[in-house]
Amino acid sequence: MDNKAPVMQGSFDLYAEELKTFLVNLELWGVVEDAAAVRAIASDAQFCRMNNLARGAILRGVPKADAELICHEQSAQDMWKAFVVDKQTKREYANYIFARQRLVANPFTPDRSMDDWLREMQLFRQELMHYKRSVSDEEFAEIILGNVVQTHRDVVRQFSRHYGEAFTFALEVLNISPSSALAGETPYTRRFGEQSELSNLRTWGCLAFAFTQKVLRKSKLENPGKPCIFLGYAKNSISYRVLDLRSGNIQELRTVEFAENWTVERSYVEKLLLNRFSRGKYKLPFKIPYVRLNDLTAPSASMSFGITCRVENDIAVMILGIVTQVLWSMLRSLWVSLRWQVYLRVDCRA
Repeated sequence: MDNKAPVMQGSFDLYAEELKTFLVNLELWGVVEDAAAVRAIASDAQFCRMNNLARGAILRGVPKADAELICHEQSAQDMWKAFVVDKQTKREYANYIFARQRLVANPFTPDRSMDDWLREMQLFRQELMHYKRSVSDEEFAEIILGNVVQTHRDVVRQFSRHYGEAFTFALEVLNISPSSALAGETPYTRRFGEQSELSNLRTWGCLAFAFTQKVLRKSKLENPGKPCIFLGYAKNSISYRVLDLRSGNIQELRTVEFAENWTVERSYVEKLLLNRFSRGKYKLPFKIPYVRLNDLTAPSASMSFGITCRVENDIAVMILGIVTQVLWSMLRSLWVSLRWQVYLRVDCRA
C-alpha cells in the first residue's frame, strides 16, 4: 500500500473516497468522522498524534487554494468539514447556474406547443427552488417575454415600464372570467356571490381619449380629448387609469372614450417614458404615431391618426392587443396559486 496521502486530481467525490480509504487503513478516519468518540477512548498524546496525521493527509491532498483556507482549523474534523462545505456550496452554485441557464435560454418557437413550453418553463422554475433561489413572478414574466420570438416580444416590450399595470389588469380579467376549476363560475362570483360587470372591459394598451371639462381647458380652442393609453382601473375610485401621451403621467379619469383597435408606435412610448421617468431629453413629434393593434409588427402600420375614429366596443376583446398570447398564457399557468390573492370589482361607469 502506498504510504503517501492521496492528492485530489479528479472530482471531489473521487478524492473523498480515496482519502477515506487511506485513513481507514491507517486507523485514522475516526478523528475525521467523529473526533469526540476517539478522544473518549484515546489518550491526549495519542489523539494529538492521530489528529496531526489526519490534518497532514488532508492538507497534502487538497488544492493549494483550498489548503490556504482550511489550514487554520486545529482539528482534522473541522478542517474536513470546512473543505466539504466549500465544495458542496460551489457544486450547488454551479448546478444552480446550469438550472437557471436552462430556464433563461429556453426559447419558444412557433413549432412548439405554447402549453407544453409554459409547463416546461414552470418545471425549470420549480427546480431552482431546490437551491433556495426562487424566481419572483415579475422576474419570471421578464424571462417568459425574453424567450419568445421577436414578433411576440415587440408587442409587450414597448410597455416594459408598466408590466405591473398589465399584470394587475390581467388578474382582474382572470377574476371575472369563467374557470373550469370552479365549474364554469368566475372567481369573482364565487367570492362575492354576484355576477361581475363586463360592460366596462377594454383592451389593455389601446388608444383612449380623456375628456377635459370646459372649466379646466386653458383656452376655447384647446382640444377636449387628450390622447392616452389605457392601463387599467383605479383601485380606490370608479375610474380608468390612463397614460397621458403628451406628459407621460398616469391619471385616473372617469370620462374616457376608447379606440380599442389602435395603440401607439413603440419608439414613441419608449422615449416618452424615458423623458418622464429617466430624465431623457428626446424630442417627440407633434403628431403621435398611431398603429393598429393587429399590425404592430408591420412597419407600414404607422400613421397619423385624427381624433375621430371608429370605436368598436366589442366586450369579447378582453385581453387582446398589448397583453399578448404569451403574457395571457403565462398568467393562466400561474392562476392556481394567484386566483385567491386579488379580487377586484370592475365597476367603472364613464
